[in-house]
Amino acid sequence: MPVQTVGLITLAVVLVYAAGSIIGGRIVDKAGRKRLVVISWAARGILIAAIVFMPDFWSALLMSCLATFIGGIAVTSSHSLNLEQAPKSRGTMMSLAGV
Repeated sequence: MPVQTVGLITLAVVLVYAAGSIIGGRIVDKAGRKRLVVISWAARGILIAAIVFMPDFWSALLMSCLATFIGGIAVTSSHSLNLEQAPKSRGTMMSLAGV
């Protein structure tokens, strides 16, 4: 596979993750933090396992992008839930998450 194709795929995956994070941040209050964390992590696990059963590279890539999108939602909702449970340690938690 050419290096340019790999670069474009990497860019697409990063953009899909960013879109999932933004959307997750917007729906976390509406759906509920705990519910969204559980559903998104479970869905991500199922989608990652499904990648193995894809018949060709492009369908596996599509499944990977979907899992990455759900992963963005999962990570964002998890951080939101963590911050809600320990409000006094928000600064420390965000600093450690950044590291």
